[in-house]
Amino acid sequence: MEESMPVLRLEHSANGLAGCQRAACKREGVKILKGELRVGKYQLFEQENKYITLWRHWKCTPPTQIKGLKTIAGDVPENAPGFVQLSPESQEQVRATFEAERVTDMGFTDVRPDLVTASKSFGDITEATGYKVELASTGRAGCRSPICSEKILKGELRLGIATSWDGEHDTWSYKHWKCISPYDLNSVKENIENDKLFGLFDLKDEYTAVIQESIKQGKVLEPPAPPPPTPKAKKPRKRKFSGTDDFVAKDDENDNISLKSPPKKKRTRAKKVVDSPLKPELSGPPEEEHIIAKALVREEEEDPAVKRIMALAEGMRAEAARVRNQDT
Repeated sequence: MEESMPVLRLEHSANGLAGCQRAACKREGVKILKGELRVGKYQLFEQENKYITLWRHWKCTPPTQIKGLKTIAGDVPENAPGFVQLSPESQEQVRATFEAERVTDMGFTDVRPDLVTASKSFGDITEATGYKVELASTGRAGCRSPICSEKILKGELRLGIATSWDGEHDTWSYKHWKCISPYDLNSVKENIENDKLFGLFDLKDEYTAVIQESIKQGKVLEPPAPPPPTPKAKKPRKRKFSGTDDFVAKDDENDNISLKSPPKKKRTRAKKVVDSPLKPELSGPPEEEHIIAKALVREEEEDPAVKRIMALAEGMRAEAARVRNQDT
């Protein structure tokens, strides 16, 4: 974190772009008007490992931030960061708020576009702990230069400047190479001479040449433009299938994929089967049936069990005939 950057500060909004960070305003997307009195909190943005300023309307400032301003100012309103640039009306509001330790007039906005000045640089980073040159791996980081408000595109040459924010950990700020100041260029030169500039020999020759030539000429030269972004290929939409939906049938010969409906099964009435212990059901032309019947009779005659049954039946018929003859 930069020592010259206060944690909390007061100002008339430099533009109408910043949104208020109070939950209610944030949900509605409420912006802070240009020239409106606001409070900024400088804090670490962990996703990009850098510090950013988050803003609130004056009326949306919580008591905790008011107490923080008092601590920074040593309970003296005039010592609060940004106080001297405020309008007389806003200064009176700050004094009353310091005394009450909370915002006393919730309707006070003091929109003063006439007091807005262009964003000022907080100076070059003179307490840097390290420098590196690299091509931006993403397009999310913003350029730290006061003359630039653009993002550093993926693949652009940039200068990274490390600063210690707690005595133990470093945070990195970035600038387009084309946006670095003479102070930055001189610092890069000193780090190269002391073999402390990270990333120089990881770059392609065309980028290394720009850096070395910039140092030689004493002015920053324009690096090669980054390659155009590669469009992402669209993934084919996957069709969802269910039990009754179309299914995919693959042709083994040409590997063509086609959608076909599953064949519907025909409902047929089951044939009634009548079991016969002696003879199977015969079907076919009469001549064939006669031949089959003879074959079955022949099989029955050759079976010993059948022969015994037929002999017993023959004996019973003979006995019955004898009895009938006696009766007559």
